[in-house]
Amino acid sequence: MNIITRRRFLAAGGAALVVVLFAGCGGEKPAQAASAVALVSGRIVNAAGDPVVRHKYLVLSESLNELRYMKEFPRTNANGEFRAARVPSGESATVILILSEDRAAIWRDLTPRVERVLELREDDAVQLPPEWDTYGDFWTLLHVPTVPTGVVSFELPDLEGTIVSLDDERFANRVVLINFWGTWCGGCQYEAPHLAELQREFKDDGLEVIGIAFEKEDDVQAVDVLRQYVLDKHLDYTILFGGLPDSDNVERVVTGIEGFGGYPTTIVLGRDKHVRHIEVGFKSETEERIAWNVARLREQIRKALE
Repeated sequence: MNIITRRRFLAAGGAALVVVLFAGCGGEKPAQAASAVALVSGRIVNAAGDPVVRHKYLVLSESLNELRYMKEFPRTNANGEFRAARVPSGESATVILILSEDRAAIWRDLTPRVERVLELREDDAVQLPPEWDTYGDFWTLLHVPTVPTGVVSFELPDLEGTIVSLDDERFANRVVLINFWGTWCGGCQYEAPHLAELQREFKDDGLEVIGIAFEKEDDVQAVDVLRQYVLDKHLDYTILFGGLPDSDNVERVVTGIEGFGGYPTTIVLGRDKHVRHIEVGFKSETEERIAWNVARLREQIRKALE
């Protein structure tokens, strides 16, 4: 996944939990401000006040990202307490509590030295992909997906120069899957054929797939590359050209989103054109991980079509 940065709070869990965080200074007198650290620690309890014991956990920050490849995780103790890694001053912490082999609770943007009580809801679950511990997927969880700020809207040319908008009649009362991609993006190349399959699978049920390509070349060269790519990959869904791939341009030509998180990003709109789901990245290292991604998209499409 090609990450662009963003921030947003998200908590997740199986049973309802409350997390009490405490952060203290990691050294009495740091030699210099640049080396100052904060020691994040706390206690995890459920809604009834009982400690959540023997659960694996991990704390990450921008400069502690190498910890995402850990194989042996610390566990909360008999009192539900954890003692986290030293987070450099000026960086926020992300606390990840592993609930099961495929679920985790996550708290982002936690400022050290601030006492916090975080309450989790049962439906705020983050699914973990297969082999998450092998491929360091926790790092991508630090970057929250693009968030909607209103009605998604755009007016962009297709590969023949015709301007396309969500207000066009062909998208009326249809579920629309919008994929932000580029021919230069590895994950996008793996994902595109599966989007074509989903278009064929659900078209009669009311699905329209739109791929908005953001390329690094100038307009003429980019469109030529896209035309050939679409032919080679047999992509039979709508392809539009959005210009350069930087996040400022993305949010300029597609309104109603902010904090664009990276490539590929897929947004599922309901028939009312409200955002139903946002997915960032496509894990393509193994067939199992590819199948996991496609299954997630298929589930969200079915929900939107209901």
